[in-house]
Amino acid sequence: PQTLSARTALGRQPVLKAPRVLGDWVLWLEQRPQEKGRTTAMIRPWKQADQPAKELTAAPANLRCRIHEYGGGAIAVALLDDELLLTWIDDNDRCLWQQTWKGLQGRDATALMAETEPMRISAPGDRALGGGLIDQERLRWMGVMECNGHDHLVSLALNQHDQEPRILHSADDFAGYPALSADGSQLAWVEWRQPAMPWDASELRLASITPEGQLTKVRALAGSRPDAEQPISVFQPLWQPDGSLVVAEDSSGWWNLMRHADPG
Repeated sequence: PQTLSARTALGRQPVLKAPRVLGDWVLWLEQRPQEKGRTTAMIRPWKQADQPAKELTAAPANLRCRIHEYGGGAIAVALLDDELLLTWIDDNDRCLWQQTWKGLQGRDATALMAETEPMRISAPGDRALGGGLIDQERLRWMGVMECNGHDHLVSLALNQHDQEPRILHSADDFAGYPALSADGSQLAWVEWRQPAMPWDASELRLASITPEGQLTKVRALAGSRPDAEQPISVFQPLWQPDGSLVVAEDSSGWWNLMRHADPG
């Protein structure tokens, strides 16, 4: 018997990340050591492990977000009837890309057909994008832009090439985890200030969205600033189908879920 090193045992084992269930489908990211760590998006029917998966983002695309250095939120996805819309941050140029596929109703990943070619929708620039979502009503991507040491909530139209991001809100320091209500009328996110990390002290912010897509009536719903007598942090807001907003917060000293029945 010979010693089997960890490099040999795991050197070609893909790392699976960020799984999400989308109706009758499951989509995930796959990081491949044999491709120098390139990350790609994979999809197959949910609860059908015997069916082959389909790669959506072929090489040289490398799905990675570098916002706040450690990254996160490299993709956003939406189902539009028989179409799949995927947006991703490509580490090759740090830009936002999008592409659509047809054939979701067939429940066969190998039969999914690309309806469009990959399209770069953000212009190259000295910035990092990430943590985004798709606003289907307004056909745009909404997410976080880190630029010159500050974070901004921005939007980009899904049908235009090489745009400059449209700034919707500028944070004092940092922002993350944007979440859009089911009716598209409100946006929640987490905001925090130096010197605190988001798990030390942060605020749940909420804004209404105007018909033109701007953010208005920005207010804090939970959490605190770092200089509060009792610093409180919040994490990962999620909208429920009934219009309530749920967020994790630690005012008790432990992480617990807080539900805002009528956040508006």
